[in-house]
Amino acid sequence: MFLHVGAPKSGTTYLQDRLSRNARQLRGYGVHVPNLFPSLTPARAQFRAALDLLGQDWGGPERHAAGHWERLVEKVRGTTGTVIISHEIFAPAPARVIEKAVRDLGRDAELHIVYTARDFGRSLTSAWQESVKKGRRWHLRKFLDLARERRNWFAKALDLPAVLGGWGTDLPPERIHVVTAPSGDGDGSALWDRFCDVLGVPPGLAPRHAKRSNPSLDAVATELIRRANVRFGVDANTDPNRDRYVDALVDLLQARQGETIPIELPPRDLPWVTERARGWADWIVERDVVVHGDPEDLIPTGSVAEGSWVNPDALPRHVVLGLALDALHDVATTKRDLAAVPDRIVTAVRQRLL
Repeated sequence: MFLHVGAPKSGTTYLQDRLSRNARQLRGYGVHVPNLFPSLTPARAQFRAALDLLGQDWGGPERHAAGHWERLVEKVRGTTGTVIISHEIFAPAPARVIEKAVRDLGRDAELHIVYTARDFGRSLTSAWQESVKKGRRWHLRKFLDLARERRNWFAKALDLPAVLGGWGTDLPPERIHVVTAPSGDGDGSALWDRFCDVLGVPPGLAPRHAKRSNPSLDAVATELIRRANVRFGVDANTDPNRDRYVDALVDLLQARQGETIPIELPPRDLPWVTERARGWADWIVERDVVVHGDPEDLIPTGSVAEGSWVNPDALPRHVVLGLALDALHDVATTKRDLAAVPDRIVTAVRQRLL
């Protein structure tokens, strides 16, 4: 029984989609990616099960995830062979939730915990833009200050020793797996190879590449969404239409052509980020957990000189406004369907920008 608990922004969306798309082929090899309903993908069903276990309720109607965890556990207990369950929201679970999950999944199986991780500096910047896509309104500076003190959800989910210390409390080190994501792995194939090494299956057994991934936006696009969150007052927890609005806007921004400004770690943060990542790499070696990859993959590579670093918190207003106008122009010229965007948001954008 392999339980993949994160981390966020480490290629989890790609892995989950590839597992889902190749579930039939993997089942023929004795590796099962359990689903619950024909109308769902395994990835979606497992997400709802994770929500249910954690007592959370977002991304759908009220109580839409109720009962999914128990259904998933029942499905697992009726399965013979190897089983893989994956979602990154498991990572910072409290002790009572971990105890229940370990008890439910490990009762009739040999439980293994899997954690994927990447360059900690890139994880932090990716996590900030992801939090903005999910409705947060904070600047990068505030996000990093809180992360340094381990005071936001992403910082807790990215804290490798804390996550594995919790999930692996009663497990021997040979049942705790760290899969590192190599830098420059543009299509995710190297990460997939390492993940398959955990499962003990040939990578080619799942030939269908993932269609879904979760690429990061650049600095200007992230700032546009952050300002939209502030201006329109939409929040993932209060506006049921928000995911549709953001998805439509993100699609527009990711499809745009031309020069982009990457979100890079501020030079002032490189020392503490490097020190923490080095400590995690040492922890992996000292605890003798199973590593699929190289602990050095966690260490930030390269640095940006103070004079050349672009601060996403201080982008000129006209740069962000220009991107907003480009997005509206794309809607107009390609006749994109605006049904996914709430009318009040479309009206507000037009009133402000046209």
